[in-house]
Amino acid sequence: MNITAYRASAAIFCCAGVTAATAVENPAWHCLEFGNGVFVGQGDRGVYSSTDGTTWALTLPDLRQTLRYLHGVFIATQESPAKLFTSLDGNTWTQRNVPVSYYDGVGCIDVGYGNGIYVATGVTECFTSTDAITWTRHAAAPLHWAGAVPLAYGGGKFVTAAGPGHIVVSSDGIAWKDVSVPTTKTFVGFTFGTAGWVALASEGLIITSGEIWRSSDGESWTKSDSPLPAFPNSGMFYSLPKFVAGRYYIPCYHGLLSSEDGDTFKICAEDKTELPANYTTVTAGGGIIFASGLANANSPRLPYLASADGVNWSTKPLDALSVVSQPQSQIINLGSSVVFTVTASRNGAGYQWLKDDIALVGKTDSTLFVSKAAIGDSGEYRARITFGNTATDSAPSDLRVRSDFNSAAAGRLVNLSVRSAVGAGSDTLIVGFVIAGGSQAMPVLLRGVGPGLAQFSVQQPVSDPAIELFVSGHSFAQNNDWTNSPDFIAAENQVGAFPLTVGSTDAGALLPLPSRLYSLQVNDRSGEAGVALAELYDATKIGARTADSARLINVSARTHVGTGDDILIAGFSIVGDTPRTVLVRGVGPGLAAFGVDGILVDPNLTIYSDNTVVASNDDWGGSAQLSQVAESVGAFGLAPQSKDAALLVTLQPGSYSVAVRGGATTTGVGLVEVYEVQ
Repeated sequence: MNITAYRASAAIFCCAGVTAATAVENPAWHCLEFGNGVFVGQGDRGVYSSTDGTTWALTLPDLRQTLRYLHGVFIATQESPAKLFTSLDGNTWTQRNVPVSYYDGVGCIDVGYGNGIYVATGVTECFTSTDAITWTRHAAAPLHWAGAVPLAYGGGKFVTAAGPGHIVVSSDGIAWKDVSVPTTKTFVGFTFGTAGWVALASEGLIITSGEIWRSSDGESWTKSDSPLPAFPNSGMFYSLPKFVAGRYYIPCYHGLLSSEDGDTFKICAEDKTELPANYTTVTAGGGIIFASGLANANSPRLPYLASADGVNWSTKPLDALSVVSQPQSQIINLGSSVVFTVTASRNGAGYQWLKDDIALVGKTDSTLFVSKAAIGDSGEYRARITFGNTATDSAPSDLRVRSDFNSAAAGRLVNLSVRSAVGAGSDTLIVGFVIAGGSQAMPVLLRGVGPGLAQFSVQQPVSDPAIELFVSGHSFAQNNDWTNSPDFIAAENQVGAFPLTVGSTDAGALLPLPSRLYSLQVNDRSGEAGVALAELYDATKIGARTADSARLINVSARTHVGTGDDILIAGFSIVGDTPRTVLVRGVGPGLAAFGVDGILVDPNLTIYSDNTVVASNDDWGGSAQLSQVAESVGAFGLAPQSKDAALLVTLQPGSYSVAVRGGATTTGVGLVEVYEVQ
């Protein structure tokens, strides 16, 4: 046996992107593949990539033989002159020094992957590789390959053809077994799916008629009794079979044939445009089953048939399934909680979370909540997203659970600020907060600002705000005009609050408050409506906090929600050395149970970091996970079908804002809540 090993050189090719309008004119696609979130196609002008299957960028010019996506790698080949390129993203390609056949210097015809090896077939030889980089040539196969017949893998075996009535089979790509099949036709294409092997046989490579053959093991073959259908009022040209998204497909003139059992094929999609195309290839990915091929000579339109379910097809683009927001890696303290969140581009997508590539039982929401994390929860997490018969994975995110931490420096809520229109009755600005833990009272800075907003060009601020603090429905403390005391000024400086003008009619107080539930009301003494800012701060002195110190575990604000600049906006901060998981809710319909009139009927909730959207929600959807977390933090329940909004997120230390607005510009009384989640 003559065996020679070759190592690739590092020739890297990258081409500037061009769109379908300029570069994909009357294309003739040979192959389409999907992987790593991108469509890649090979046609008469080379290899192209696309994120949606409609706009394409030329990434590897003049390579026109075969394209495959195998085990995370795109592989593009050309038979003569012999070339082989690999890519992880379909955009940047590296040429490999693949050996050529002894037969006239011709390279490989097709490539497959299985049993841990890549296999490439040549005219009289085959080549193998464990990484698609270093390839080994093997001596002549028992029979000459049947021209440019594709190679396929399934059921533990590689299968291709070797002349009329002959198939060759191998488990390792080195030793091949000749299988005789009772037909005079040549096998021109193979695919493996849920019903086993399906092969298409024809009189030649131009397939104007064909036979379907089936096998469970790649060696014993049975001819199907069901003829291939033809489209009405058109000629027929069949392309190679391919199993994608749970069905067997055969692209053909004017459309697609499909079969669930691999035996009976029916017309499933027809190009009924004025100048229909000849379809030659099909693939699936991103929530789309996508077919294309050779455009009509009189039409510049890119051939396009797409479906989300394999039943309903369109010649217009569909939104691809993609990951809009990826889960983020986290480092948390032992016993803390963490949330991983992923967002898909398609509504109704399904989710399955995996840890270290093992599916987590019952973890099928778009968010994964890990409560009271243990050291064993450390690892790599990702979400598998499905839509119809297709799937895509999120990027991996790492979780590290620390045991060597200073609990006094753990992330915590330290403030809430709300700017809102202030009026009478239900339009009173009400801020709620809960202090928990610790045997000592927590110093809290409270402010109600009106005149002080003028420096920020706020229109119509209230002229004489007053604050009143309530405990269990009883007035506990109140203030009209703040006092310019050294302790108050020092607290403002410590927490980073903007200074109030000495002698202004803004309200403020610095109070030691024990652990319990409080509510702060802000109104204008004159009774006139205007804009006010309510603020509360944990004013614990720097260095005085211990693991047993009291802390804010919930902050909330209720007020009228308008439109434009009058939506409800609340700011809050997390400080410390570690992230903090919080439950954030925007409640409107849920207030009706408490006798609140004029509620916001459809609140929308968005969390921002500066101007960047961190997360958003419209309807909370009755999530069992959100219900359980809400109960654990003492939040009142929401009706499963209500239009209230809720988010469970893990946030890094920093400042955030929450916007609550009404859907379809509706207005009314709304409540925003932020809960610390242990």
